[in-house]
Amino acid sequence: YGLAAGVPVYIGTSDFYAGLLGMGLCETGEAFDLSGTSEHIGYLSADLRREGFVSGRYFFDNCTYGVTRSSGPSCDFAIRQFGVEGLELPRMMEGKPPIFLPYLGGERAPILDELARGVYFGIGLETDREQMAYAALEGVAFSLYHIMESIKAPSPTRLICGGGSAANPLMNTLRATLLDCETVCVRENDTSALGACMLAMTGHGIYRDLREAIGGCVSYLPPVRPMTQYRETLLRRFEIYKKVYRDLRITFRDFHNI
Repeated sequence: YGLAAGVPVYIGTSDFYAGLLGMGLCETGEAFDLSGTSEHIGYLSADLRREGFVSGRYFFDNCTYGVTRSSGPSCDFAIRQFGVEGLELPRMMEGKPPIFLPYLGGERAPILDELARGVYFGIGLETDREQMAYAALEGVAFSLYHIMESIKAPSPTRLICGGGSAANPLMNTLRATLLDCETVCVRENDTSALGACMLAMTGHGIYRDLREAIGGCVSYLPPVRPMTQYRETLLRRFEIYKKVYRDLRITFRDFHNI
């Protein structure tokens, strides 16, 4: 790696937990969303939970979460095919955009179906490129909300976000509105690298402990607040989103077997 002899190296975590540390996660009940190719969403829990999703020890308390498979590729698909600049929730809710299943490479939590694939439902004569782009981003947000619903996460007061899609204003608004809480993004969006640096600085004695490192290194952008006037409409669309998958589950297998 090009390190000079004698350079101290500190080990002991994964990129995901380093990312949570770089987001400043340290209090029981704090909710997080860390996006990349896949996307991790969950919360810090006082106890380990054992109902079929991931729950394990973290630096502080336990970390209980679910993981998507194709959130990043679905966002990239929308950017590449349609462009996502300037999309705003109020304008999208004036029309009737289609609904999108963001399962381009199958899906992990909560459906655990490697044969599922991406689907647009409800395309009409009036559907335009912006609505197609919006539907893809909304579908990713629905997949995250589906996880939080499935793991029965307590209602958060805020959702701390990091990673690629945290830079997208519409995604932050969708997260905030669906979960009915503020979305707060970390200023340093590469939170895994930041968390690794914080671990090294703590190990090297620059900080006394990880809480002090969080106080010295982590800061947040202004919060994004929910647009509560659109939440009921989004939740009705979310119910259709779930039903489309249920109705197509067997058909995905038929398609795979051709």
